[in-house]
Parts: sequence; C-alpha cells; structure tokens
Amino acid sequence: MRFLCFLLAAVVGLPGLGAEEEPNPAKIPPRQMRLLTVGEEPPFRQEIRDGVRYQLPAPPGSLPPSALAVMSLSKDGTEKESGLLRLRIGNISAPVTVPGGAGQLVLRLPDTEAGGEPWHRIQRPESGDFLVVMWRGAENNTWEKPSSFLVSTRLPAGQASLINVASGPVAVVYDSEKIALPRLKILRRPLPPGKPLGFQVGLPQGNTLQRLVSRSLEQPPGHHSIVVFYRADGERPRSPLGMEVVRLKAESLPGAE
Repeated sequence: MRFLCFLLAAVVGLPGLGAEEEPNPAKIPPRQMRLLTVGEEPPFRQEIRDGVRYQLPAPPGSLPPSALAVMSLSKDGTEKESGLLRLRIGNISAPVTVPGGAGQLVLRLPDTEAGGEPWHRIQRPESGDFLVVMWRGAENNTWEKPSSFLVSTRLPAGQASLINVASGPVAVVYDSEKIALPRLKILRRPLPPGKPLGFQVGLPQGNTLQRLVSRSLEQPPGHHSIVVFYRADGERPRSPLGMEVVRLKAESLPGAE
C-alpha cells in the first residue's frame, strides 16, 4: 500500500499530468512595437520683428507629439512604462519592447501623469512584433484625437504590404494587376529585390479611375516594404490622397511568416 501511494504521488508530480505547469515568463520572446505617423506637415510660417525673421510654431494639433511614453496597462489598471518613442511625421520610429499577450497600451505625453486621459490607447495583439500606423482624426482633422491601425511586422523579405487608411477604398494598379483595396485592409504582393516595379494609385469614380499617384517601388535584398495610403490632411492639398513608403529589414525579424 505504501508503494502504491508513492507511485501515485510520483505520477501526479510529472509534468503534463495533474496540475498544469505554470508558463515560464523567461521563455516568452521579447516583442517590439514601432509607430508610423502619416499625413502632411503644416505650411511654414514666419513673421518679421525688428527686421528679423522668426519661424512661428505650428498651430496646435497640426503635428503629432515629438515624443510619447508607452505604458502597458495591467488588469488592475496599473501602468508600467515600456519606453519612450520619438516621433517625426512620415518616419518610422525606433522599436520599443512591450509585454507579450493581448492587452492595452497607453500612449501618454511625457509630462502627463498616470490616471489622466491618455493621448491614445492601443489594443496590442496576442503575439508578434507590430507597427502602429497613426493619422489625424477625421472628426476635427487634428492630431489631438488620432486614429490608428495595427500591422504585423513579422514579414517575409521580397514582398510589399499595401495598407489603406484613407477615408474610403482606393484603386491600385500593381505592375499589371488591378486591385480594389478597401479601407483598413492590407494586401501583400511580391516585390523582388533590385527590380523596380511600377504602380498607380487612384480613387474609383464609377467605372473609371481617377489616377492620383504614379511611381515605382524598389527595395534592397532582405527587406519588406510597407506602403500606406492615407487621406491628404493639409490645408490645401493638391491631391485627396497621400502615400508613405517605409522599409524594414525582414531578416532581423525571427519567425517571419
């Protein structure tokens, strides 16, 4: 009988049997978040005082903040700082390491305190590195209440991701393929290294296409291009559609899929 009790105790204690083994946080690989703000900068303004030209600051809300504190929010509402992001419109930020698993990230101006209303909130995905594309809120066309869209950056080399964050669908002629790209959708297509590929972008108008952008894409080996189409948000935009292209080194992202 003693031997039987000992045998049962040993079996229950084996991994995978009885109580589940607690996950080891040390085994969770670090994940990174980047941020890309898209849009147009306000026009340059200046004034002359006593014969000297002075540059005037941009109007409030016409530019995203130059820096943001990234805070991870725990289940009990406690905020923990993950890092500081330096922002410049049209440029992809340096990466910030954020916790694994789904949850909320809070973006705060560096001089604001926890508990107050943050500048923006993000629901991070369950796993993987990701990019947050941000643009002016359509309600008041300012950066005070921006909109955002998350994109995975676990991407293979030799491809391009076409992302539409404009006000409606856009029409794309990629090489010779005609594509209708809905709003807040991603389309991935091959982009071989060192080989320029022409494409056109416009807005559908009934059965016709209002062509707005015509250019070529090219990328070096080991890279993945991200092409973002957005609503032109300047004071007097020449075109209703804007476009931003950034590139990431795909070989530096383990487990690309």
